Amino acid sequence: MQFFHELMGFLDEAPGEIQLSKTYQQYPLSRLRELLRGQVIDEIIFAVDSGKLSEMEEVFLLCDEEGVRTRVVVDFFPHVNSQVYLDRLGTSPLLTFSSTPHDEIRLLVKRVTDILLACVWLLLLLPVMLLIAVLVAFPLSWWAMSHWLKGFAYRVPIGVDVFLIAGFSIMFITMLSISFQSVKAARANPIKSLRTE
Repeated sequence: MQFFHELMGFLDEAPGEIQLSKTYQQYPLSRLRELLRGQVIDEIIFAVDSGKLSEMEEVFLLCDEEGVRTRVVVDFFPHVNSQVYLDRLGTSPLLTFSSTPHDEIRLLVKRVTDILLACVWLLLLLPVMLLIAVLVAFPLSWWAMSHWLKGFAYRVPIGVDVFLIAGFSIMFITMLSISFQSVKAARANPIKSLRTE
């Protein structure tokens, strides 16, 4: 089974002919009612200036009465790169121009991907950060504290337990703050973040 569109002709103010791959008849707009009743026309595509759209109301009503689908080429703003889609506000139709995606599934996929990538990076970087802390920060802080405590007559020896408690406290605070930021990012409106990307 093959589906295709067959171009019947063009409508304009005056009759004539238009040459494309073959010659097409150019019918005057006043003959539209006669054409709709005399032939099987499924769809009409209007390409008019935005200033003439208000004058086309009678033509749209005629097509509506005859059960013919009408489409309008929306090139009012040729330099706008936004996606154009039709929406409704109550009973009023809205022509919406948007540079951000409005597809809820795509937004959900982006949100889930962001959360998963953040968790993966956190799990991958946690051992590296812990290793850096153990190999660099602990010996350096032990040396600095021992050197500083030598100047006191009475001092307490610094054991490994002090560094372990400090390390676990730092890890707990870090995980708590990262978890808070992850939950905050997951609950944020993705539209706001997509506008800046």
